[in-house]
Amino acid sequence: MNTKLSKLKKMKPIKDIYWIEVEKETEDTIMLNGVELYRDTSYDPMRLARQYGTVYKTPMQDTKETGIQEGDKVWFHHFVATEANHVKHADKDNIYQAFAEQIYLIKREDEYIPVGVWNFMEQEMKEPEQSESGIFLETSASEVELHGKAVIITDWMKEHGVSKGDRVIWSENSEYDMDIEGQKLLRMRNFDVLAYYGS
Repeated sequence: MNTKLSKLKKMKPIKDIYWIEVEKETEDTIMLNGVELYRDTSYDPMRLARQYGTVYKTPMQDTKETGIQEGDKVWFHHFVATEANHVKHADKDNIYQAFAEQIYLIKREDEYIPVGVWNFMEQEMKEPEQSESGIFLETSASEVELHGKAVIITDWMKEHGVSKGDRVIWSENSEYDMDIEGQKLLRMRNFDVLAYYGS
């Protein structure tokens, strides 16, 4: 191994900055009936940004006490995997930097671990109404506004009595949808959750 590459491998980011290996910057393909199709991501760059990757390097100092480790799969803010955050001096081409506050969720082995104040809820849906004669009055299920189910929650939420599977109510415009391994979940902070009431 040459000296320059050896030095690059030993480099670590500084306080509360993580280097994340990301396969690609955008979700530019979809599978349809077993066929991979390419799509134009310019019409909705925020929603189609790649939001997960693998932690490549942890910082020399983690003042936020995130618990994030090298090798963890993490989900992060949609601005992370952009040219502005590309780490050009890393020993790999697909490394991006993220501040601790931009990382929301860890997956380590089979466990999901929320970072900081972030929780993930499943939107509650109401089945289409039917008339007495069996005619559907709506064409599809609809969202129950500001209601859902706790799926991945912080220790703070657990200490305040919320359990996985509980129905919860959240404040308006607090939720942000993210794809967590094929499941659409809503990301929100501890104080965005207003109440809970059993499963």
